[in-house]
Amino acid sequence: MSTMHEIHFDPIVLRFRSAFRLGAGRARPGLKALVQRLADGRPVVPAAALKGALRELAERLCPAVTGAPACRSPFDLCAQQPCPVCRLFGNPRWPGPLYFADFLPRQATTPATIAALRHLSATRAHVGLDRRLGTAVPGLLVQTETLPAGLEFVGAIDGQARADDVPLLQAALLSLNRLGAETTRGLGVCRVIAVEGRIGTEPWRWQASEQGQEGGVA
Repeated sequence: MSTMHEIHFDPIVLRFRSAFRLGAGRARPGLKALVQRLADGRPVVPAAALKGALRELAERLCPAVTGAPACRSPFDLCAQQPCPVCRLFGNPRWPGPLYFADFLPRQATTPATIAALRHLSATRAHVGLDRRLGTAVPGLLVQTETLPAGLEFVGAIDGQARADDVPLLQAALLSLNRLGAETTRGLGVCRVIAVEGRIGTEPWRWQASEQGQEGGVA
């Protein structure tokens, strides 16, 4: 049986390189969807959105990183022994051993910056589509709320993982490049720019280089 390691990645710094929208499922007059915010108005990257994006990446990377296939959730979830992806992220039959925290704005450090984030947004317009025909609906202009490029969010991942599954979690985290809604329209371009923490008793730190390429591991 593989050794289990305690995982503690905190902080993880996520930077958005384009405008983005993580929807709240609500609307207001003139806007079809709003960005998700906390009660004090700060935008938030929900833990569920990040976990889902990382799981999708892990499913794609699993054969190359671990040499083992991944199940194709949600249609073919592991029923007997869990695959490496299900061991990390869980499924209805296997509870996930990792805890994903919501990511909060790195810039929100004072009452003034928190207040500024309450009103930091823009609107993005596009034509409405007929889902049956896949064509534009004449006269239907849809507007959604977005947040601007350059915002950075900070969060954490804690829990346990098998030693041979840890590289898959690291690969998914450092491969993240899209998050949120309307990514096919150019929204949600992002990347992890820094990680600090530990794997078991060993420290693990990662920093992106100035040129935007992957950084080094220490």
